[in-house]
Amino acid sequence: MHIRSGFNKALSESSYPKFNPHITLATFDVSSVPLHTICSSIPTSQPSLTVDFKSIAIGSHYFRSVYLTIKPTHDLSTLHEHIHTTLGIEFRTPSFPHISLCYIDDDDAKAGERENFLREMESSGKVLRDGEDGVSLNCGEHGEEDWLAGFKAPEIWIVECEGPVEGWQILEKVPLQ
Repeated sequence: MHIRSGFNKALSESSYPKFNPHITLATFDVSSVPLHTICSSIPTSQPSLTVDFKSIAIGSHYFRSVYLTIKPTHDLSTLHEHIHTTLGIEFRTPSFPHISLCYIDDDDAKAGERENFLREMESSGKVLRDGEDGVSLNCGEHGEEDWLAGFKAPEIWIVECEGPVEGWQILEKVPLQ
């Protein structure tokens, strides 16, 4: 799903890049850890992860512009901790767990673009809030409804996030059971 706000016509080129929605499990310099070590930090018996959306929020950072907060589960939290501990890296995953819906340049954000994006999603019927403990997104196209309140994550991607977002490279996909 890609929605671009039409309120501000002079947007930065770094706003609204195309990217694969994801939950960041760990952030570190990939050149400092061999790929096989990163892959082996994921338990071989790791089951697929159930991901349920909790709320939608406007953030104060480019990589958390407008995002879905995720209901934390024991499996997700345990995996997050296991990867950090196994790799011996510091916990640097702000607002964990979340899925960014868009990235909006900080200058555009100062002009209200993050709020405009969320307002446009709501006014176009793409967001359904279920109190404080649930949200669904209408991912349908051309007037069709296709509501998503979560999903099952069958794999973990190891991605090199260097340079512009659209240039990020998937290095490996580790299937879950």
